[in-house]
Amino acid sequence: MITVEWIIGAGLMFGLALILNYYTFESLKGFFVFLTIFNAFVIWAGLLPFWTLILNLIILTYLMYIELKIER
Repeated sequence: MITVEWIIGAGLMFGLALILNYYTFESLKGFFVFLTIFNAFVIWAGLLPFWTLILNLIILTYLMYIELKIER
């Protein structure tokens, strides 16, 4: 069941990542880096569970692997 903490945590995480990505890199990889950073802060604040960070790190690792494989 989704609670208010989940909605606030996901909103903060995605909103801040979108804003910083817009002002800096404007790339998918940059967005996921910022998303991972803000996910850690939201977990630290107690708004989201820890498994979301692990899932976010897996997605970020996969995207970086794909990007490195394309560059070679």
